[in-house]
Amino acid sequence: MSLLIYTVDAFTGEAFGGNPAAVCLLPPELTVEEGSMQKIASEMNLSETAFLSLPDGQTSFSESERFSLRWFTPKMEVLLCGHATLASAKVLFSCVGNKSDELKFDTMSGELRAARTGDDITLFFPENKPIPISAEVVTALLQVIFPGDIKHTDIMYVPSTYNLLLRLPDEMTRKEFEEYSFDIGQLVPAHNTNLIKGVILTVKGSVENGCVDSKGAVYDFVSRYFAPWYGVNEDPVTGSAHTSLSTYWTKKLNKDTFYARQCSQRGGELRLKYTPDCVHLTGSSKVMIKGTLFIQ
Repeated sequence: MSLLIYTVDAFTGEAFGGNPAAVCLLPPELTVEEGSMQKIASEMNLSETAFLSLPDGQTSFSESERFSLRWFTPKMEVLLCGHATLASAKVLFSCVGNKSDELKFDTMSGELRAARTGDDITLFFPENKPIPISAEVVTALLQVIFPGDIKHTDIMYVPSTYNLLLRLPDEMTRKEFEEYSFDIGQLVPAHNTNLIKGVILTVKGSVENGCVDSKGAVYDFVSRYFAPWYGVNEDPVTGSAHTSLSTYWTKKLNKDTFYARQCSQRGGELRLKYTPDCVHLTGSSKVMIKGTLFIQ
């Protein structure tokens, strides 16, 4: 059995930036079991591998407007992934030659949509609303994340994605935020339940704290994301986390459009718009590899 597979750097306009994802096309004449998908994702060893298949009655990836989409980390299947969805749309638009203006994906999180936005792609994702949570519930996690003098200024929980969202002080500079470190290996031992599966750290952007891009444009906020529970210590750029971050910062900044950066080593940028119906995530992407995966 052979399958077409691509790797795409998502949420970046430059090669070797953003978040790399693998995208695997599953033709209708072949049956690929879930266990094989997980093995492929483990073999690719990227934060996510996406699997695209056609709905019943459709025979062409270039002509269909609707697809089934699943995402796997090297360890397990996940409910939602932004960058691998962006990567999937990029493959369909740029590599397969799909002429649709908008694509629809049937997923474990419901129907998701991706549309052409000039040279970029906009994802329409469900809002994942953060709610307050008592620090006492996650005391052990907080002790791992904040072993020194720096403390969180706000703490929220996202029940739909099992994420803990922590805001750090506004005066923290971008350089300090990017260099901030703690023992990631202690996160799972500190909280090995089904309540928390990821940790989002975020800081309000400003000229004063250096949260600006190479052209001097100010980021509304910056973030980092850690998910060792899924086998991903620090994710380069996390679209799903921004469905919660946009909701959080809409209330804090009293606005609904944002320019954001995820401050991982690779780094990536997103344009966001919050609406009561969904969150719009717009980003660039680069196809890096096209190949054939052989399963014998």
